[in-house]
Amino acid sequence: MAGFHAWEDGERRPFFFHVHNGPGGVSTEHVFQALPTPWFQNLVEVRTRLVAGPRTLFEVHQDFPSQNASLEENVRALQRVYITRNGDFFYYAVVWDALQRSFNYLNLIPNFSIPREHSLGARRRLLVAALETTIRLYKCSNQSSIVGGKVSCVAIGPNGYLRR
Repeated sequence: MAGFHAWEDGERRPFFFHVHNGPGGVSTEHVFQALPTPWFQNLVEVRTRLVAGPRTLFEVHQDFPSQNASLEENVRALQRVYITRNGDFFYYAVVWDALQRSFNYLNLIPNFSIPREHSLGARRRLLVAALETTIRLYKCSNQSSIVGGKVSCVAIGPNGYLRR
């Protein structure tokens, strides 16, 4: 659930909650093969493990603004663009991080910009494209039943929302 609500300083800014539909998160272990040179290693396997946390089904959590951060830290996070991941997010997070690094790299090229402009609508279109790309990648994998379907998106701004 997302919207605008007064923060501790009284200014209305984005607020985001999510409700758990399952326990835990994912931890990873990287398995390396040592190479002849001591300072190089070859990543040979990523082992993921579901970590059950102290949460229950349908428990509400405030994601943003963070209750563990100061007002200034939350405002800085908001200026960087807040992204949340929900559900079985590990694979999605790997794909999104790679896409984000690609976008950052491409944006170093003069006269090139992803998103095209710095607006809520442009950011929404970029996030939808990233999710649609991820869905297509899942369909090519043996995990195709985890993520799929049509992407619906609502971008919420101080003057209302943009819907796709």
